[in-house]
Amino acid sequence: MKLDSRMPRQQTAITGTPIERAHAACIEAKQLEEAGEFQAAREALSEFWQRIGVRPKVDGLNAEGQAEILLRSGALSGWIGRAQQIPGAQEIAKDLISEAARIFEECGLRERVAEARVDLAICYLREGAY
Repeated sequence: MKLDSRMPRQQTAITGTPIERAHAACIEAKQLEEAGEFQAAREALSEFWQRIGVRPKVDGLNAEGQAEILLRSGALSGWIGRAQQIPGAQEIAKDLISEAARIFEECGLRERVAEARVDLAICYLREGAY
């Protein structure tokens, strides 16, 4: 299904605990991000993250939930920052993604660590670093 950025995004009322809402928001944001709908993905995270340069709200989440929100907001900071040429966005993205990777590692979630490192590498590539 191709998402059309010209159509208004339907807000789905997500209920449940903060951890459940964070998990659902991250799944939705990841799907939108993969479709290239970065602003819609940011909106999906709006309960936890508002915009580049503002730290995501992760209070009340378990370690894995915190890492998920940090990873998605970091990845989106990088994509949106690149698209809008926001100075410092890649550094912000790298910091959030690195923190997420560290938390995933502490939780023993190797696949999630690998995903975070791929997103981190993309940030470095955008800066021309190798």
